[in-house]
Amino acid sequence: MKGSKNPRVRQDVSQECKTVEAKQLQLRREDFQFQREAVSLMGDKRLSKWKKC
Repeated sequence: MKGSKNPRVRQDVSQECKTVEAKQLQLRREDFQFQREAVSLMGDKRLSKWKKC
């Protein structure tokens, strides 16, 4: 499809690529947020264990 002479098709393909990239970026942001929350939860658990001693 890349070498298509039809400008409409090319436009659709580039639009689709942008949509996919945006979704991947969103997923990466969510994953990063999830990892940060998981790390902070782990940190809290470690601290609570430490306080008990």
